[in-house]
Amino acid sequence: MARVTSYDITDYRITDHDVEVPVDWADPDRFGSITVFVREVVKLSQVDADLPPLVFLQGGPGAGSPRPPHNTWIETATDHYRVLLLDQRGTAKSTPITGRFVTDFIEGHGGGVAGTKAAADYVACFRADAIADDVAHLCRVLNGGRPWTTLGQSFGGFITLSLLSRHPETVLRSMTTGGIPAIDRTADDLYDDLIPLQTARHDEFRTRFPQDQALLDDLADRADAGELVTLAGDVLTTHRLQLLGGDFGMSTGVENLHWMLDLALEPSGHVSQRFVEAVAHRSETVGEPLYWTLQEGCYHQGHRAGGWGAWQALQRHPEYAPHARPLLTYAEFAQPWMFTELPGLRPFAGVAEELAGERRWPQLWDAERLAANDVPLAAVQYTHDPYVGIEGAKRTLARMGSAELWETDGYLHDGLRLHGDVILPELMRRLGVL
Repeated sequence: MARVTSYDITDYRITDHDVEVPVDWADPDRFGSITVFVREVVKLSQVDADLPPLVFLQGGPGAGSPRPPHNTWIETATDHYRVLLLDQRGTAKSTPITGRFVTDFIEGHGGGVAGTKAAADYVACFRADAIADDVAHLCRVLNGGRPWTTLGQSFGGFITLSLLSRHPETVLRSMTTGGIPAIDRTADDLYDDLIPLQTARHDEFRTRFPQDQALLDDLADRADAGELVTLAGDVLTTHRLQLLGGDFGMSTGVENLHWMLDLALEPSGHVSQRFVEAVAHRSETVGEPLYWTLQEGCYHQGHRAGGWGAWQALQRHPEYAPHARPLLTYAEFAQPWMFTELPGLRPFAGVAEELAGERRWPQLWDAERLAANDVPLAAVQYTHDPYVGIEGAKRTLARMGSAELWETDGYLHDGLRLHGDVILPELMRRLGVL
């Protein structure tokens, strides 16, 4: 079943699609169905041009697609394609998973199964493998089963590999940007590759702004003393300050923290309330709770004994301890304390512990099938990106068929958003479509 609505905005024809899919593709009756939302974007000047479709697979996990048209890659892509922006299951307009939903689920208010374990089983159905199954279904519903082009940003590359493993017949060609994972790593050993990349970005921050590092250390001491209190009454710990390096993988991440610290102190020397609220806001995840809840689940497949991979890796790096100075910052390192200290994640605490425990996970990608891949794939990876490590991407692509790597140090993880008018045409050229 699909519902369709069309309208025009600025220079674009927008068509919204709602398509029903099962929560659990392996057992459709288990949790019933949900709706996935796709926004189709076509330039008004191209409405009658019969352009081929390009499906955008957003980063994440847990993030909806960008809203058009103010994005360099969308403006470029719509010269050649009708662009389909998928809100991945559980996000934005695709039956979102929220704290209220999880609380109601656990308490049985939905009238079906109840309890924390059942809620965790439900949330586990929202990873790249299930999203790939959704995309294959959408191909049949929206494109008559004819293969189409995919563009995967960040986590969208994880989905791309799942799609090429599970439904390669639905894909004509693929492009990925900063999104090829190390499929020979698990969440238990991946972070030993990523921590040095994050450290390098933090070193750039403290080299460029040594006075900011001194201020950050002072703020950490004040946090330890319980001095950083939000207007809502939350006492911010040093952990929350460490999350301020979360966007160091972006091109302006270092500068963003610099300007945030620029207003951290009042002339009297007291910490400004504006800064405290900004820290709380920056580290909150009300809109995208699956980002942390499924962060490590993005890598799990087969039997896993349990544990928090990033947390365990950080224990091997005492320089990242909250009491260490200089204070170092985190990127995508999910940790158990987040589910008590971050208000938006508290409803997910039990679910997160269940997902971090012993469990058998479905297969995300098939190494043998990827080795035999014959769908053309052009992948750009960023040399200094701390989110998706370059060395792991190289290993994966070296073992894939029909895959080409473009490595560049000219961009960081937000390259597609900021420089899509350069990056997208280059990927298209590498696929021979320009």
